[in-house]
Amino acid sequence: MAAPSSLPVWCTTPAVATDKDAPDAAKKATGFKRIGGVPEKPPFQDFNWYMNLVYQWVLYFSTLFTSQESVAISQSQTNAALGTTSFDPTVFRGIKIAIAVYADATTDIASFIEFYAVSNGTTWVAQNYSEPASATYSGFVPSITAAGVLQYTTPAWSGYVASSGKATIKTTQLSLA
Repeated sequence: MAAPSSLPVWCTTPAVATDKDAPDAAKKATGFKRIGGVPEKPPFQDFNWYMNLVYQWVLYFSTLFTSQESVAISQSQTNAALGTTSFDPTVFRGIKIAIAVYADATTDIASFIEFYAVSNGTTWVAQNYSEPASATYSGFVPSITAAGVLQYTTPAWSGYVASSGKATIKTTQLSLA
């Protein structure tokens, strides 16, 4: 199933602020009822509040799960920053990131790497990566700092053409704290 092409935008600029008031705690606890056999109709303010809340959550999750960034990489690097995305270990408990690596060299470097990391709620405590055997071995090693900054280490590539190194980083899964 393909993702919807639009977000469920709802009541982002109400005519009057009270046009999207949340129901009180009692109504949230019991929900809408049948009164004398007739279903209760929710006030428009409750409906606007609910639909706007759904929109805000969909917007939030859509930004989490569709992160993709292309960055320049270079040879002979040790713990160099990999892109601008960082993952706060107090917010995320786990990440899965796909990294496509390319560099123009005597034997071109082309590889796909999957990187996984797990947080204990304070810092990133476990990480692992895999590079399929069928790929041109790149020697590219991803890592993550305790604060959640992605890094990489690379070897010297024979015949490397300066500025040809690229990595595309796609966050494919996040687990929230």
